[in-house]
Amino acid sequence: ATKAIKFLGVRRLKEGEALLHKARKVLGQIPADAIQEQKDSRRTTLAMILGLHGEYELARGHDGQAAEYFGEAYRTAPEIPMAKRWKELGDRLQRRTFGTGTP
Repeated sequence: ATKAIKFLGVRRLKEGEALLHKARKVLGQIPADAIQEQKDSRRTTLAMILGLHGEYELARGHDGQAAEYFGEAYRTAPEIPMAKRWKELGDRLQRRTFGTGTP
């Protein structure tokens, strides 16, 4: 996921996307019933990966998909520092994409 950030930052989207999928796959191999500290870390990591997927979709111009990823990231870990940004971005993109308010 950390490597994906670098690729997304310089708009090398295909490389970034591949790394995001790999990060999600690796995270999926971690047992969900691990000790509590690992559960919290796993949840935070998953939220970060989802948020990065949102950034990727936003960079591609896929606002609806970005909004979905941002919403999922927020619901996964609403207490982490990035969560407020994801919620705001997701809500704004939802309104713009689906016409449920003003941007």
